[in-house]
Amino acid sequence: MKRLGIDCKSIIIGALVGIIGIMLLGAKGVKNGNFDTITANTIKVINNDGKEIISLGSSDEGLVTLKNKEGDPTIEISSTGTFGTISLFNREKLGILLSSHDDGMIVICNKEGNSVIGMRSHGDQGQFVIFDGTDKTQWKVVMQHELEGHGAIYLYDKDGKEFWSKSPQKK
Repeated sequence: MKRLGIDCKSIIIGALVGIIGIMLLGAKGVKNGNFDTITANTIKVINNDGKEIISLGSSDEGLVTLKNKEGDPTIEISSTGTFGTISLFNREKLGILLSSHDDGMIVICNKEGNSVIGMRSHGDQGQFVIFDGTDKTQWKVVMQHELEGHGAIYLYDKDGKEFWSKSPQKK
């Protein structure tokens, strides 16, 4: 048999160069991923500046976080125990909290992230609460629907103790 004068190493190197060339062409083509299922503990989406803007995560509970271009959280959707929450942030602090805790609740916070106004369903009653705006989260004014169908107003002092109330059943 006649020898062609081609080295075996040259054939292998030529084949590898060809494979790498095909891979590079494929990597620069259209990127389209169609998947039935993706399984991961965390999925992060980054912007062109390399900052994380969306995070889907799990640590026994579900959490979706949307961030602004600086990477500060703006919206969080979470599952906490038996209820879910949606948190809207003003800069880095909590601004508004929507929760299914206590049969449903909306809390509005100040720029420090402390509760100032709340509305909630509590059993068969509806309540509107004004908080002290500090990290103590003390009630200052509560207006609510009583079980008997009457409205009631409660006022609290600086220590969180009720000092005045008005309700048709309280005389």
